Amino acid sequence: SDRAWSASAGEAFFEGLGRNGSISRLTVEDASKGISRDLLCEFVANSTQLESINCSDCNVNDDDLRKFVSAMKASHRLSMIGLAGNIFGRPGCNALASLLSDPLANLQFLDLYQNNGIDNDCATA
Repeated sequence: SDRAWSASAGEAFFEGLGRNGSISRLTVEDASKGISRDLLCEFVANSTQLESINCSDCNVNDDDLRKFVSAMKASHRLSMIGLAGNIFGRPGCNALASLLSDPLANLQFLDLYQNNGIDNDCATA
């Protein structure tokens, strides 16, 4: 696809992003290829201004989401998370539940639309 990033372009983007401390909103939609989850998590964990992140349609799985949640717990200004159209299930939901129960969390909006791995047990996690 002409929209896919090369691995080196994705790394360069997140390395540059990591040097910019003023980012308050980040959208990385439909970008499953060429995006380093580790660099994204590092950016989220180290961002002091991040209020909103949208990773919709990025093939975020349970392992990715556990890493994201750990990073998001360090970002106390984060109030909006978009995770629509991903592929995580119960383990990812359990990780999200730990974020939602964190007394330091400032989360006000969580978009989980079209995540087929979420069942009734996940919804009550």
